[in-house]
Amino acid sequence: MRSRRSPSRRTGRSIFGPTTAGPAIRAGLVQDFRFFIVPVILGGGLRALPEDARLDLRLAESRVFENGFTMLHCRAA
Repeated sequence: MRSRRSPSRRTGRSIFGPTTAGPAIRAGLVQDFRFFIVPVILGGGLRALPEDARLDLRLAESRVFENGFTMLHCRAA
């Protein structure tokens, strides 16, 4: 995820993990999201996005890797 205040990719900030990123997402400071989908069934876990966040995201890029993992790059509209 990258901050909206970043003028370019090189100076963007990365935030990893839903707990750390939650406040920045709610505040509208994040414009790029990269989700990695892993085809494994497991029990519970943390939500990728805060439950109360309302986002309008557009798919910018997707990539499927040989191992079945999928990367989705979304941008805030």
